[in-house]
Amino acid sequence: MTQKYAFVAAHASSYPVKMLCRGVGLARSGYYQWKKQPLSKRAEQDATLTR
Repeated sequence: MTQKYAFVAAHASSYPVKMLCRGVGLARSGYYQWKKQPLSKRAEQDATLTR
């Protein structure tokens, strides 16, 4: 499920979020809720290591 949200986030600058969410089977409200969530400690560590 997280991959779908990440896909929408990656393409939101090129396409409308409404269309992307519909295409991958997500609710827009769920996408925006996911977007507001802070990163977990593990995700922060992964991002630091990736840089």
